[in-house]
Amino acid sequence: MSDDIEKGLGSRGEKSSSDLGSGKNHLLIIGINKYTNDIPQLYNAVNDAVAFKKLMLNKYQFEEDNVKMLLNEDATHEGIYDVFEYYLGLLTEQDNLIFYFSGHGEYYQPYKTGYWIPVDAKKGKRNTYIPNDEIIKFLRESKARHVFGIVDSCFSAALFVPDRDLSAAERRHYYTPSRWLLTAGRLEPVSDGQFGDHSPFAKALLKILETNHEDHYWVSELCPKVLRGVEFNAENQLPRGEPLQNAGHYGGEFVFIRKGGVVPAARENSDEIDQLSPRRINAETETRHLAETTILTNNAEVLPQSLPQLKSYLKNLAAKNLEKALDDINGRLRDNSYMVNDFILLSAQFNQLKGDKARGIIPYNDSVVRQNQIIDSFQSLVDDLEDEDIRW
Repeated sequence: MSDDIEKGLGSRGEKSSSDLGSGKNHLLIIGINKYTNDIPQLYNAVNDAVAFKKLMLNKYQFEEDNVKMLLNEDATHEGIYDVFEYYLGLLTEQDNLIFYFSGHGEYYQPYKTGYWIPVDAKKGKRNTYIPNDEIIKFLRESKARHVFGIVDSCFSAALFVPDRDLSAAERRHYYTPSRWLLTAGRLEPVSDGQFGDHSPFAKALLKILETNHEDHYWVSELCPKVLRGVEFNAENQLPRGEPLQNAGHYGGEFVFIRKGGVVPAARENSDEIDQLSPRRINAETETRHLAETTILTNNAEVLPQSLPQLKSYLKNLAAKNLEKALDDINGRLRDNSYMVNDFILLSAQFNQLKGDKARGIIPYNDSVVRQNQIIDSFQSLVDDLEDEDIRW
C-alpha cells in the first residue's frame, strides 16, 4: 500500500524591444507542510516549492532580490493576501510574475468554488480559506505583462472557467500580456508523493525544466510535457495547463529564459511576430527537412519510408491542413498504440471547433487561437511517436 497522501480536504508593436525587455522576473513561492487545526500534514509541499525556487535562480533569469517565500507558519490567510496586495502595487507592465503554491486545496460543490488552504485555516470553515475568485481578481487587476501560476494542490483546476475546452498551447507572443495557469490536477485529489521525495507533479515539472537546453522555453511547450509526465507516473491525476479566461489574458505567454539568454526580439508588424513564433519556425524547418528527405519518383511524392520522414511530413501537413493530418495519423496508428486516445481527443476537439465555427458561436480570433492550440498539441504528440506505434 502506498504511503502517498493527498493534497486536499475533501498590443504588439506599441513599445520598443528595449522598453519591453527592461522589466523584472518576480517569483512568489508558497509551500505548506505543517498545517494546524486538525488539517492533515503534507510531506513534500515545502520541499517542492523550495526546489522550484532554486531551479529558477540557478538556471533561469530570476534574481534572489525578486523572490518572496511564504513557507509553513508564514503562509497564513493574512500573509497570502498581503503578498498579493504587495505585487499589485509593485508590478509594472514590463514585469513578469510566477507564483507557485504547494499545499492543500478544497472544492465546494454547492458553490462550484475552489479554495487554497492557508496554514492557519480551520478545517471546514471556508471563511478561513482563500477562494479562487480572489486569485482571479489579482490576475485581472495586475499590471504585469505575464503572470504564470503553478498550483500543486487538490481541486486546483477549479481556478479555470468551467466547461472551457482543454488546450495545450497558444500562439507564442512574448510581448502580448498573458495569464496562464498550470495545475497538478483537475477536480480531483492529487498525490503529495512519498516522504522526502517530490510530488508526481513537481517531479515532472522540475525534471523538464532541469533538462531543458533551449535558451527559450515557452509555457505552451512546458504544460503538455508536464501533463504527459504525470499521466504515466500517477494514477487518476491529470494536470491542466492553459490560459485563463476573464483574467487579463490577451494571447501571449511567459517564456523561461536561461541565464545568458535574451528576450525574444520585438517586431512592430504582427505578421513579422507570427513568422518568429516557434511554431511557425518549426513548421518551416520541418518543410525544408521534408524536401530534403522525401523520395520523389516521376514527379510524384512517395509516402514517407522512415519515422523521421513521417514526423516531418505530419507536422508540415498539420500546419497546412489540420483535418487531413488528423485523418492521416488516425489511419496509420496501430490499435494497441498508447497514443491512439491522444489523437482521438485532438480529433474531437477539432470537430467541436468546426461545429462552433459553423454555428457562428465563436469569434474568428478565438477560433484561430484554438486551431493553433490543436496544431501545437498535434505536433508535440508526433514528436513522441515511435516505430511500434505505426502501421508500416
